[in-house]
Amino acid sequence: MNRKTLVLWTVLISALLIFTGCGKKAEPVQETKSVMDQPEYAEESVEPEVIEEAVEEIVTEETVTEEVVETKVPVDIDEGPAIYTVQLISLPDHSRVKLQQEIMGKRGIETDINIFEKQGTNYYRLRLSGRYTRARAELMGAEMKDLFWSITDYWVVEG
Repeated sequence: MNRKTLVLWTVLISALLIFTGCGKKAEPVQETKSVMDQPEYAEESVEPEVIEEAVEEIVTEETVTEEVVETKVPVDIDEGPAIYTVQLISLPDHSRVKLQQEIMGKRGIETDINIFEKQGTNYYRLRLSGRYTRARAELMGAEMKDLFWSITDYWVVEG
């Protein structure tokens, strides 16, 4: 860049700043007087108004209740016939069901995929392998729901 161009740019930028107001001097700020500063209002004084309120005393009665705690006899969750399975997913997309099966397999959970046809569409059901009692199946379903975010519900199925 030569000197002429540099000088020209400097002059143009300076002119732009001057004409747009960047080079203005600050104007003095005029003080405005409040209405309250005028003499006619200065003589009056306003006293704050005191409001007295009656305070009511509220008496509450406390009642004591006895709480009865029942102890439940622990139930053996493996008691009864082991005829139930736990269904975790039922989707028409085989790849998503297969992916969930692989994820669960990495944690050592054995599952089976069953195919069910409804209105001409194949649904792929992911179920836990094995048969369980009703109580054990409910417990297993709840555990799977807690372990895997992709399992939002489960079904306990007889057979």
